[in-house]
Amino acid sequence: MYRHRVFKILDGEENVTIFVPSLPRVYRVSPAVAEKIPGFIENNKPYFVSQRDSLPDYTFFGTNLILTNHCNLKCVYCYEDAGPKKKTFMSERIVFAAIDYITSCAQKFSKKLIHVNMFGGEPTQAWDILISAARYLRQKAETIGCRSRATITTNGCMSLKKAEWLAKNMDGISISFDGPKEIQDVHRSNSFDRVFEITKMVYSQIPTKVAFRSTISSYSVEYLPDIVYFFGKNFPGCKQLHEPLFAMGRGKDSKYAMPSSEIFFTKFLEALPIAEKFGCKLKTSVLNLGAKSSDFCGVAGRNFMITPDGRCTSCNRMTDDQDVIASHFIYGIFDASRNAFVFDNNVYQQLKKIGVRNIPECFDCFAATSCRSDCVANKAVMEPKNFWTAKSYRCEEIRQFVKDILRYVLDRESFPVNQNCQNNPSL
Repeated sequence: MYRHRVFKILDGEENVTIFVPSLPRVYRVSPAVAEKIPGFIENNKPYFVSQRDSLPDYTFFGTNLILTNHCNLKCVYCYEDAGPKKKTFMSERIVFAAIDYITSCAQKFSKKLIHVNMFGGEPTQAWDILISAARYLRQKAETIGCRSRATITTNGCMSLKKAEWLAKNMDGISISFDGPKEIQDVHRSNSFDRVFEITKMVYSQIPTKVAFRSTISSYSVEYLPDIVYFFGKNFPGCKQLHEPLFAMGRGKDSKYAMPSSEIFFTKFLEALPIAEKFGCKLKTSVLNLGAKSSDFCGVAGRNFMITPDGRCTSCNRMTDDQDVIASHFIYGIFDASRNAFVFDNNVYQQLKKIGVRNIPECFDCFAATSCRSDCVANKAVMEPKNFWTAKSYRCEEIRQFVKDILRYVLDRESFPVNQNCQNNPSL
């Protein structure tokens, strides 16, 4: 049997929310009943186990290939300040070496799936190498008798011919798209007409494989419910990830600033019934009621992201080895003379210390397993000297947001969010 922590959260004067995040379960009881509920309950379901703890160092079954830092748009908030003037492309040799590496790991541990995500810049600007990467992935998976998954994160601004190829050959397509024309064109280089045309075509062919990622600025935050409506109406049943703009890269000086966290979460809540109406699922990074890991992402030693020149980074926002902050995240490089990746163990071991387990303020927080201390890259920019142990800069807003989400779960039979938290009427 396993002991699971029980949190008791006041919900007005008449109710107490009982939240067991490690199961996950949520209940609503009276204060009198809440007093009788112990601080821990026993259950035969084990806690989630981080892959970081169960696998040897430098074991990766997937990779994120940053094929180029070139982009055909110049979005107002781009964290890497990408644009038409930057033209660095990954070599086929580095692509193949990265896929060879994850294949060898999968073979060693008898894994049945290897995964490559194409990233940028804009990955379709490195079209030939993108095709080579996808084909080589399939070939290697077939060789060792496992499945493969090829995905792409794209701005959707491409030719119909390229879009048709992606629809046929990718297992998942995440499209960076900020919503209605009046928002998309302001944020993303007047690209609405082209991106909407391409996205409609791709969605018509593979609706279940298309997801949207939108960046919400101070300009667009009040319209978040309208953005959700736009995607729901035009792409019913789609998955939507909405993230607030962060002042990094070009976003530092943009007139379209970071939105208020309080307003962002309020508008996200308002958008939930709209998503439900269209059968859509919403997500934002600090909402993970049924999280299977205590880590915000794979930044703590599980990400194998390769820059165009062959450096290994645990965060795709941290790719410039000349930047003091980014240097904390870059833990290896492709050595052409050895035709292999060489890792810096000092950096890697430091990365492994990142997480809620090393942040004192998170130890007794009911929202810790949901926000998992928030985005490390954002904290590193804000607090470069102590981001390892810093709590989220929007901690209080996240706590209120999770309370509101739990109330939503309890008030409604359905929950239009990518979660698996269950609402049970009694313990």
